[in-house]
Amino acid sequence: MTTTNRSIVAGVFSNEKNAQQAMSDLQNAGFTNDQIRYSVHQGGSGILDSLQNLGFGQDEANYYNNEFMAGRTVVTVNSQDRRDEAYDILMRNGAYDMNSAGNQTGNYANTTQTDTNATVGQKVQLREEQLQATKERVQAGEVNIRKNVVSEEQTVNVPVNREEVYVERRPVDTAVPSDTPIGQGEEVTRIPVSEEQVQVSKQPIVTEEIIIERYPAPNQMAGTGTTHTGESIQDGSGNEGTIVPLAVGEAMTIFLREEQVHIEKVPVFVEQVTLTKRVIQEMRPIHEMVRKEQVHIEPLGNVTVHDDREGNTSDT
Repeated sequence: MTTTNRSIVAGVFSNEKNAQQAMSDLQNAGFTNDQIRYSVHQGGSGILDSLQNLGFGQDEANYYNNEFMAGRTVVTVNSQDRRDEAYDILMRNGAYDMNSAGNQTGNYANTTQTDTNATVGQKVQLREEQLQATKERVQAGEVNIRKNVVSEEQTVNVPVNREEVYVERRPVDTAVPSDTPIGQGEEVTRIPVSEEQVQVSKQPIVTEEIIIERYPAPNQMAGTGTTHTGESIQDGSGNEGTIVPLAVGEAMTIFLREEQVHIEKVPVFVEQVTLTKRVIQEMRPIHEMVRKEQVHIEPLGNVTVHDDREGNTSDT
């Protein structure tokens, strides 16, 4: 365990997933993100300066920087007084440090020596087992055939027509007097609106057929003659659960069906539009030019004229 700075623990991971798991375990153990430094090489410069700033010596910093530049993940933990716990978490997830990187030993097989001293002139008989093969017809198995119903959702785009009410207002060029006062004889016009409704029905149809035929299948086995497999066929259509023997060359047909969707469009009434005339009272400003007469008094000579309107006095 690297302990140049007693509070810093470092580990190198060859597998980034293991490094991520170690970081998750450290966080679950109570180490904060500020205590954990996660370094993944994605190009650019190394981490030599940052390692030295953390307190690593020159040799240790060079070692971890070289591992980082080689594409490995370096995780450092400011463990404070939990150094052993942080170290165990890193090592448990497959990390190694500068001290443990070279402590790998290999297992070598022990070699034995054989006695090469043979007795000269002694006869030794060599024997072998000779394989004798016979054939016996046995049932190798059976074929179970059944039809399963599989549900699937089908989407069919059906064009349907629906009615819309279009209200068009046209001004009357010539005003026509009406004998009916406004507000009397309220008129209501009702217009039914309809649309096409889609009705869906399903009908089973035959989509394909399966031909099942029994034929001899020679199977060459080492040290034996040829054997034949395939004794019977289980039909899941008409005789489900029963054994149907088939002679060699005989065939059986099973039909597969599916439901076909029939779509029919039916016009239905969906709503009714009611057109009603009602009286609305509103204020309209009328702008028109009107004339009125005013008195203009023009004194001639040394005359004072008093007007009964306050403040109007004319002197000459």
